[in-house]
Amino acid sequence: MPIRVKHKLVLNITEAQDGKDCLFNRDDTKAEVVIDSFERNASGKLSIAAAATEQLSFGDVAAVKGCYLQLSGDAIIKFNNGSDLIQLRKATGQTLVKFFIEADITQLDITAPAAEVLTGTYCVWGDPAS
Repeated sequence: MPIRVKHKLVLNITEAQDGKDCLFNRDDTKAEVVIDSFERNASGKLSIAAAATEQLSFGDVAAVKGCYLQLSGDAIIKFNNGSDLIQLRKATGQTLVKFFIEADITQLDITAPAAEVLTGTYCVWGDPAS
């Protein structure tokens, strides 16, 4: 039985709190995405020791099509056993790092900072092995 994946990203940047003087605005009618064709998801909590690397568990999702991470601090992530690293940095004044991607993912490694345990939550979605 298919599951529903629904997400909405509305980014509105203005020079005034009343919403006037818009610098960037994504059309709200195009911001919501609904996909009813995926069959699996896996989610859970993360706790990665300082300077350690952990491979994210995909559970029974063999063909991952998207991922959401919410982390307590800075991290380095690597997709699909590649050599390119993505460095996530917590913005000043923020309590969490949030990362969202829709892509084919075969592996996701997360490395915690050298002096800090990294905690958080994650969700992946996609399909079982064919």
